[in-house]
Amino acid sequence: MDDDAIKLEMRISAIEYLLCKMHLVTLLASGAVRPETFDEFAEGFVAGAAQQKFPVPDAALSDHLSGEWEEAIARLLRLEKTLLEQTMSGRSR
Repeated sequence: MDDDAIKLEMRISAIEYLLCKMHLVTLLASGAVRPETFDEFAEGFVAGAAQQKFPVPDAALSDHLSGEWEEAIARLLRLEKTLLEQTMSGRSR
């Protein structure tokens, strides 16, 4: 992997981290999600993502894109759960 590709990947990773952190803070501050209901929220969110369809002429490609989309959403929600766990363990100290 060349230096430019590494920099780009790190930028994307940093954006994902910041977005997840901001999303989690917003969810908790608004009361939309409580720490004990996060798993249920995440499952519903991923289930909704699984229903996403992409308007491409090839049905197989649409299915592939939908699967990749679902996995990307699930990965970001796993990051949010990790951030939530870190936040909760920090509060208990």
